[in-house]
Amino acid sequence: MGLWRKIAAFTFCLFMASFATTLWASPLNPGTYFVALGVPKNLHPAFGKVQQDIKEKVDSKHRFKVSPLKELHVTLYYYGTLKAPDRERLRQSLRKIAKELKPFTLHYKGLDHFPFRHRRSTPPPPRVLWAKCEGEKRALHDLSGHISQHAKDEGFRASDFPFNPHVTMLRARHPKAGKALEKVVEFKKNTPDFGIHHVKEFILYRSGSHFDGGTYTVIERFPLGKLK
Repeated sequence: MGLWRKIAAFTFCLFMASFATTLWASPLNPGTYFVALGVPKNLHPAFGKVQQDIKEKVDSKHRFKVSPLKELHVTLYYYGTLKAPDRERLRQSLRKIAKELKPFTLHYKGLDHFPFRHRRSTPPPPRVLWAKCEGEKRALHDLSGHISQHAKDEGFRASDFPFNPHVTMLRARHPKAGKALEKVVEFKKNTPDFGIHHVKEFILYRSGSHFDGGTYTVIERFPLGKLK
């Protein structure tokens, strides 16, 4: 009898997981959307090397979420959930913004972090480890500013945080894991050089949930200064 109960429980779990995934992908759940610069594939090995180096230096008992290389990006604006008419309106506007701006160059170099909030320890331990964006930062801020101003004018969701360009590399799931990152952050703060990114486009992404692995889907690419 115990075996049959286990089989029934396992079957039920599979059903619920399948149902949740289907619901998430359905029109009833449009997902969340954001605009970002996708880190080019030729830079992935450099990012992957540093991620692996950190994993080897930090005690494996601590839990981290490492950003998949194919999903490395610099967020320009987060819109949250969008209905179909708003998505199409947004895409048309982003095409116009892209046409008005020229390509530019970024240099990903060095590490920094965001701390855990509301912790009693001083200073609070690292929560998110990220790569710095150097190079033509004014052009990057101009791009973000155009997108942000458009969102404000069109009544889209306001951004929760001021623009702070970065590439998220990994997240500590618990403050204890963050404490383990402190020495790594200090040691590598100015050392890693991930390479040059010739920015020729920005991308509208749809973000999934934990049911489908939290993956990002490219909705549309917007070439800078190339639309007629």
